[in-house]
Amino acid sequence: MKQSWDKEYIKIEKRSTTGKWHVEGVLPYRDKNGKRERVRKRFTTKDQAYQFAEQERNKGINYLRSGTERHTRLNEQQEADALSALKILETKFPEDIRTLTDAVFFYCDQFSNINKNYPLVDAITKYLANPKFVKCSSEHKRQFTRRLKRFLNAHDENTSLDWFTSDYIEEWIYDELREVSDTERRNEYACIHAFFNWCVKKELVFKNVCTKVDKPDATAHKPQALTIPQVKSLMKWAQEIDCGSTAPFFALAIFGGLRPSEIARLDWSQFNWEEKVITIEGKGNRYRSVDLPETCITWLKKYAEEDGSVVPANLKNTWSLVRALAGFRITRRQLYGVDKEGYDDICVKCQDESRPKWVSDVMRHTAITYYQKQNQDIGKTASWAGNSVSIINTHYRAVEGVTGTTNKQFWKILPSKS
Repeated sequence: MKQSWDKEYIKIEKRSTTGKWHVEGVLPYRDKNGKRERVRKRFTTKDQAYQFAEQERNKGINYLRSGTERHTRLNEQQEADALSALKILETKFPEDIRTLTDAVFFYCDQFSNINKNYPLVDAITKYLANPKFVKCSSEHKRQFTRRLKRFLNAHDENTSLDWFTSDYIEEWIYDELREVSDTERRNEYACIHAFFNWCVKKELVFKNVCTKVDKPDATAHKPQALTIPQVKSLMKWAQEIDCGSTAPFFALAIFGGLRPSEIARLDWSQFNWEEKVITIEGKGNRYRSVDLPETCITWLKKYAEEDGSVVPANLKNTWSLVRALAGFRITRRQLYGVDKEGYDDICVKCQDESRPKWVSDVMRHTAITYYQKQNQDIGKTASWAGNSVSIINTHYRAVEGVTGTTNKQFWKILPSKS
């Protein structure tokens, strides 16, 4: 490469501070890192210094005469950058050397189709309408829609996707001024992470800014199951309210261990009464067969039909009323619009602090805990519940209030004969 260099680039100087002769300068060629090869050495005599300097100057002259000289339009900074880039490629792909042109083409391919300044509102609207999302369960769609719209409402509609950074997402998720539970922050993170993953796939942004954000820790809850009186009370009121329309829902959750979202998708025609089994679409669109305990079958057969939805259309309202009547703390807002005729006196104290708070998934937890207590086989329980063995070990083997005596009582809770 043609170099702007001559032999005077290597200088000789005697330093008064050391009393020694210093030879310093640069040669016309570069080292492996793309930097000019430096000359720097000290000598005690003038002859030694001049002799060494002459040798180095001859090296430079011979290099320029060697035929390796060529013209270039690169300035020194561009040349150093190119050599550095080639060194990176050689290091990363030692057995399959890539050219700088390969790297540039790949970079252009990655960025060429990215939509710059794509509005957040348009991206969320598009995400909520994409075919895969539309096929999700109604509960999944409701929760994702709620969280994404909350995220959208916290920003200007015209905010573009590429405005968001990892630091900003982290600040928003962990912002203590937002009155959000630790569990909800974790769910928000999962929702926004999935949204930005989809944006990357659709080439609306280049990378997922959530990837570098630490996932919020789940709140550690003490394993808990419904007490025998609570189960009896829930099932009693489930039978009484709305002609027992929600009794199958409570039975499948408390004695069958099904999740509410799994029960909501069930049709009476799916039950195999002879085998006492049902195949359900479980969490993550995975199907599993559930052997229904005899207690659960007894409850279901009292209300079973040939076909049709297992849960009533008014489940949300009736479900809140049953819990309020069973003595759990329910807000008045949850009972707004619910027909409480004949039960007003009981419901008037539904927000009383002395009442136990309803724990999320406590019915399913109760079912799994007693199933494990009954059969003592962790592997079987894990398969039945659609969980891992480690989860069963951690959450369902030692639950306060669950004993051999309560186990016998639990499986004998049956519907009234009337």
